[in-house]
Amino acid sequence: MTIDQIPVWLDCDPGTDDAFAILLSLLHPKFNLLGISTVYGNTDIDNTTHNALALSDLLNKPVPVYRGVNHPLAKPPRYAAYCHGVSGMGDVELPKNPRFKEATDKPYHEAIRDAILAYENEICLVVVGAYTNIHILFSKYPELKSKIKLMSMMGGAFDFGNITPHAEFNVFADPKAANELITDPELMNKIIINGLNFTHSAVATKKIRDSLFSKGTPIRKTFEDILNYYNKHHSEKYKDSEGPPIHDPLAVFTVLPFSSNPEDYGVEYVRRRVKVIESGEMEGATVFVNGSKLTDPGNEEEGCMVPYKINNELFYSYIGEALDIADNLSLA
Repeated sequence: MTIDQIPVWLDCDPGTDDAFAILLSLLHPKFNLLGISTVYGNTDIDNTTHNALALSDLLNKPVPVYRGVNHPLAKPPRYAAYCHGVSGMGDVELPKNPRFKEATDKPYHEAIRDAILAYENEICLVVVGAYTNIHILFSKYPELKSKIKLMSMMGGAFDFGNITPHAEFNVFADPKAANELITDPELMNKIIINGLNFTHSAVATKKIRDSLFSKGTPIRKTFEDILNYYNKHHSEKYKDSEGPPIHDPLAVFTVLPFSSNPEDYGVEYVRRRVKVIESGEMEGATVFVNGSKLTDPGNEEEGCMVPYKINNELFYSYIGEALDIADNLSLA
């Protein structure tokens, strides 16, 4: 790890947009990806674990991949084949038998605990699937809450949703785990909630897609195909969109501004206490405890960081840099 790298643990459910989160955290020199834990969500745990290993193989860079849990705390699992396909990767063919194998030396929560202790007060958890794995981690080892620097979570939406009219998918997948994490007084001040209001503001426009994929290398073609599959669903649902968002890598990226100066990255945000409605018609909805709107000015002394704007071109330039490195590794 170089002196300016941020140590990261990625908890994910690959998933088309998770592929870009793995790309960014595994290859961009600003990050030191210590490990991946997989969780149910976009598809089941067998597929998400395979996809994480296959993406590592595709990118020609190994990383420890630990299998997490396959069900929420208090409800049956629900998958997202409608926008990610049954395999999680749409119609994109990943290596069927990855060279890199699943880590089995310890349970996933012990692996994350060991990483936190090795990089105490430096490590950032990036959580881009259902929040069950991380809820279990802190339930088993509550002393770890004080030892992380940040927890950047993809999930939530304020005043709309994508799985119901009120709820975003990752939060809806396990609202109990989500609520108990983001209302935890030891964690809330360290949490970045990268919700749909934010991710939908950072879409991959045609101009951006052309800049990322015009070189047409095999790696870029694979990632273009992954994004295009997701874009088919997104463009049907959001007909006026200029392009698809790639939600999950934003949660990787935002550990940079919130580790230094958000203004340098064009990030605008509010700090608010947030809660999740765990049941009923509004199940999975994320709301501000004080009843305010995301656009209302002013911050609370305590609460989660909720970004709503970013320098879009800068964010995608980091994706482009990771693809440049992927091209070079594919030739190694």
